[in-house]
Amino acid sequence: MAVAGVQVARFEPRRGAAWDEFVRRSRNGHFMLERGYLDYHAHRFQDESLLFLRGERLLALLPAHRRGEALISHDGLPFAGLAVGPRTLHRDVKDVFEALRGHLGENGLSRLLYTPTPHFYHATPFEDDLHLLHRMGARCTAMKLSAGFPGPVPDCLSAQTAHHLRRAGRKHPCVFRECADVAAFWAHLEEFLQERHGAKPVHSAEEMTLLRSRFPDRIRMVVAESRGDVVAGLLLYLTDRALRVQYSFRRGDQPPRLLARLCLHAASHPEYRRSWADFGTSVDPRTGETDERLLVSKENMGARGVVVQTWTWEPR
Repeated sequence: MAVAGVQVARFEPRRGAAWDEFVRRSRNGHFMLERGYLDYHAHRFQDESLLFLRGERLLALLPAHRRGEALISHDGLPFAGLAVGPRTLHRDVKDVFEALRGHLGENGLSRLLYTPTPHFYHATPFEDDLHLLHRMGARCTAMKLSAGFPGPVPDCLSAQTAHHLRRAGRKHPCVFRECADVAAFWAHLEEFLQERHGAKPVHSAEEMTLLRSRFPDRIRMVVAESRGDVVAGLLLYLTDRALRVQYSFRRGDQPPRLLARLCLHAASHPEYRRSWADFGTSVDPRTGETDERLLVSKENMGARGVVVQTWTWEPR
């Protein structure tokens, strides 16, 4: 049934090519919204991804899954929310939400949990969704603090910090290089996360190997070597507009500033350089609270806080 002239259609595999093409030309999409990324963990979620059409024209996509009576966008991603086309206007988004209201009611879904993609991933601004959610009575029910800076060199990197990093480079010289061995990288990463946080990577080595095979230009690994040994590493997600540090590790006997040097190297490297560097959220996985030491280490690199919001909408 069409509401406000907008038809809601569930995603089907036959729509995969059209879905990915729309994401790539959207105002606020990124490769994590493509089906090759979404579907690697399809067995973990009851997919409820939606397409919104006005006639034959595709207005928006919503990567989502169902959990009980909730529609969630999306627990398998750091952020998602609506992806909208370059010609999708505010009135179209308003109609999309009215159509979504109808879809929720017709399918026994009482609420939407919605974590939109932060603005610095957008090709052109899109925060109409937040405005409309607020107007429709939704609440911001969770907020994580991420940290980043406009690349390639952070304006907030102090002269003192830059001096310390140069001195650390002379005292602990390293070679930075790209890495293709996921298994070796993961062994270091798992050891670091277990020792530091008592945690495991969200992805397994096998899953990341699969994702890298699907997105070889988007998912890259860079490591620091000292005397032939790997001592630190980053796994990077490269969207069109942002470099995201998805995972990082350093060996316990290495100075903390080594990761800062590696992050700044990656942010300024010609192949990885983007208009924004995103170091991700600073959350202690054991408590869910902000890890102040981790956040300070990012701030010392010149990063500053950006929120990742989750909204809850319970339409009446």
